[in-house]
Amino acid sequence: MVFQYPSLCRRNGLRLFAWLQHHLRKKDRFSTTDINWCYKALSFKPSNTTQYLMEGRGELLQDKQGYHCEGKFLAKYNADYGIHNITLNIREKVKNLINAVPDVGEKVA
Repeated sequence: MVFQYPSLCRRNGLRLFAWLQHHLRKKDRFSTTDINWCYKALSFKPSNTTQYLMEGRGELLQDKQGYHCEGKFLAKYNADYGIHNITLNIREKVKNLINAVPDVGEKVA
């Protein structure tokens, strides 16, 4: 995944960070602290996370357990930034190639 974060506005960056909580960190629910962790990990100054999460209503939902991503939102971001079938196919071919390549130690002997 290659993108330039500075070109994203804060609101879209926060949406991306919300999706990353689900996709990379495997969290069904997340908090403002989790979003701010992303900013800190990238050495960015955290935004007014709560305000932007409130503006994302409909896509970023809140319940008693925290915030979570709405289904259509997840599908869109998975399609844009997730792992695609071509990536999975190439990974599988590389795994199979390792088994097909003879051991160099055997050829030298």
